[in-house]
Amino acid sequence: MTTTLLQVEQLQAGYGRSQVLFDISLRLAPGEAITLLGRNGMGRSTTVSCLFGLLPVTRGTIHFAGTRTDNQPSHRIARMGMGLVPEGRQVFPLLTVEENLVATAQNPGNKGRWYLEEVFRFFPRLRERRRNLGTQLSGGEQQMLAIGRALMTNPSLLVLDEATEGLAPVVRTEIWSVLRTLKEEGLAMIVIDKNLAALMKLADRHYIIEKGVTVWNGDSAALRANETLISRYLGV
Repeated sequence: MTTTLLQVEQLQAGYGRSQVLFDISLRLAPGEAITLLGRNGMGRSTTVSCLFGLLPVTRGTIHFAGTRTDNQPSHRIARMGMGLVPEGRQVFPLLTVEENLVATAQNPGNKGRWYLEEVFRFFPRLRERRRNLGTQLSGGEQQMLAIGRALMTNPSLLVLDEATEGLAPVVRTEIWSVLRTLKEEGLAMIVIDKNLAALMKLADRHYIIEKGVTVWNGDSAALRANETLISRYLGV
């Protein structure tokens, strides 16, 4: 059994002539939760785009579950077991909650850990709103739907880009509780968010990205103890 689920080495990428990533390296073990930390515009979301084949990699490598995936088509990467909860949620606005979930199902029926009824048990509010369109949901409900939609792909790695951005405090608390439960169940995660305190409670390790370069990585205790590091790279 492999001890590494995801390995990213010296990743470089950009948009047109504008290079954004210069040297991103990270590692994730099965069942582990890590974060990508940094100020806005430092390359966190660009890294996620590369992981999912949404942006070409110009140099470096990505290996997922023992297979090299850099520059593979995004649909192949998703089928390998990566699930994405994108920034802004991006639910299908004119599909119902149920249709949003079924549209992404990797294993129809009740095959695999996650299927429709299991997602509804996990998110009772989605069951209540199952006939509502995406446009008829609150921001928190849309985020639950985005997580449920990603879980319906039955991933071994769940990636959340801005996990609680724009949500009310009570909904944020619910989302963090959901993520802790998923981690306890052994689902590997990469989480991007601005709530450093919540991230340090959830994640095993953290990676700080500054101007497209991985400048630090370590566990929550090491990060919490280094106020200079937090102020330099994460302070506003």
